Amino acid sequence: SLRGLNSLATSEPLKIRIIDRSLAQILQAKGERADRNDVSMEAGKLCISLGFADDELAVQAAGNDPKLLADWFCLQRSMLIQAMAREELRRVLVRNWREALDEAKAKGAF
Repeated sequence: SLRGLNSLATSEPLKIRIIDRSLAQILQAKGERADRNDVSMEAGKLCISLGFADDELAVQAAGNDPKLLADWFCLQRSMLIQAMAREELRRVLVRNWREALDEAKAKGAF
């Protein structure tokens, strides 16, 4: 089932659902060692597909709290959306104000 989730994790909208419903089990599987190394490796691959780097996982999962990692995921997602919105605003402002700013520069206002 981890391989199936790994395939689904390529879809951005499904990442949120996977994290909401399965992150605790994924982290538990990632923590398994020795006799279940294959499961641990698949869980690790899934975490990477979800956008978590190994060092982030080590820090966030150290307390065995998947909620911290889910919160981190949501925070990262929010920051990405904000960056995209800022870039779009910048493009609109440049497009709408370029002529006026160029005129002001030509007149020595800046």
